[in-house]
Amino acid sequence: MSDIKSVLNAIRESYADIYLEKPSLPPPFIPSGKLKAIVLGTDPSTKEQKTLNVVFGLDEDHRYFANILKNLNILGLSLENVYIQNACRNYFTVEAPENDFWEDITRTYWSAPLKQELDKLDPSKSIPVFATAEIILRALVNDPQKVKSAEDLYEDEILFSPDENLLERTLIPLMRHYAYSLEDWPEYAEAIRHVLTALR
Repeated sequence: MSDIKSVLNAIRESYADIYLEKPSLPPPFIPSGKLKAIVLGTDPSTKEQKTLNVVFGLDEDHRYFANILKNLNILGLSLENVYIQNACRNYFTVEAPENDFWEDITRTYWSAPLKQELDKLDPSKSIPVFATAEIILRALVNDPQKVKSAEDLYEDEILFSPDENLLERTLIPLMRHYAYSLEDWPEYAEAIRHVLTALR
């Protein structure tokens, strides 16, 4: 089911209690320079149920994206060379951590449209994808049991190869939470840099 209208209708019907109707979905953030990485957020839902004009509200400020941007900068990346999209594009009445159905909805309804979108953006499939939350990984990895806690993922330097996930791309944990700032995880940061260099 890759048609966006069909996806929205199906989610609206099956998850009416948490589906939040909005006039439009926030479009992705498109870089102005050479594309070097793709960043995935969870979904556009906020406590205030704010309507965003672009993912993470990046047209207004960087408050929702600040910790991620800091990590990207440590890796030598910037907003000029990352494409930013949500793994799940529709709004809910609750934020992702409180949404018990988030992983199932993302895997069932949004993974295929996301793969199509990214394949069109980068047909070579060489551009890596950064997942900014554990639930994104669990929704997109073929075997969710392989997704450990964020701390374990960082400590064990676990990256998911293209054959291990639904996007068929290198999938890299890069958590949004400040506890996982790459400043405090230099060995993991170096492991990511090594992968990024190898993919170029």
